[in-house]
Formats: sequence, structure tokens, C-alpha cells
Amino acid sequence: ATKGDIEASIRAVEKFAGSNQWLKVMGGRKSRLLADCVLPHDRIVEFGTYIGFSSLVLVRRQRQLQGRGRVITCEADPAFAFVARQVLAWAGAA
Repeated sequence: ATKGDIEASIRAVEKFAGSNQWLKVMGGRKSRLLADCVLPHDRIVEFGTYIGFSSLVLVRRQRQLQGRGRVITCEADPAFAFVARQVLAWAGAA
């Protein structure tokens, strides 16, 4: 994915997850369901970030709605938190 391209980053994670069964992300219908719940000015707190995929979906939706909402995500595992920070920064969502 190109740096700063949230859409391409989401597609890259979905593609990687599809070819590697050990990586569990909420793609497809579940991802669309999550995005459909977002309103433009929502302040969202996510507990359990894993690699940041759901956060990417939430941020993308808020941008599509041109809202001024915010997504805050929390991860207890330092390794997952590190990976999520990198994924979110690469996608331009940090």
C-alpha cells in the first residue's frame, strides 16, 4: 500500500489476512456493518486494537462522512500496540 493511502492499506491488510489464516481481522460484511454504525461526529473508543484494522475502518468512515469525530484505540499487549501504531501511521490514520 502507498504510504498515506488508508483505502489501499485496508485492502492490503484484508489481502494479507485472506492468504494467512493466522491473522484474524474483521473484514467483509462485518467491516461494512461496523462502518455503517459510524456517525460524522462520533467519538469512538476501541478496546483491543490488535493490528489496528478496525481503527482504519472507523477512521475511513469518519473521513467519508466528512465528520469531526475521533477514534481512540487502546491495546494492552505492547507488541500489538507497536504494530497497530505502525499500521495506522503508514495509512495516514494516526
